[in-house]
Amino acid sequence: MPTVTADATWPSISSALDETSAQLERLFAPSREQRSRNLQRLERIVAGLDGVTADESEPTVERRERPEDRRPPAPDPQPFVALPQRTTHGGPWGPAMREKLTRIALEKGGW
Repeated sequence: MPTVTADATWPSISSALDETSAQLERLFAPSREQRSRNLQRLERIVAGLDGVTADESEPTVERRERPEDRRPPAPDPQPFVALPQRTTHGGPWGPAMREKLTRIALEKGGW
């Protein structure tokens, strides 16, 4: 049985490793370049934080008002008037009595 030493297989393993490394280098080169550009851009932005000027490469976003964003103004709420506690049976004051008491309270300027 022939004996195979590691020295005989080393050139083929070495060339396979070199080829794989070269392929990986080609695959990751664009990503590495993009990362480098992003890092430079971030460094410029961070350096500009001390100043008041914005980075010219950053687009500004304007918010446009849509028709559904415009709502009619809310009606003026009715003035709050503390109604006296009802001392008779029958539950809370009815709508007509609340209107009457509110009108009287507003005319007098409060209770």
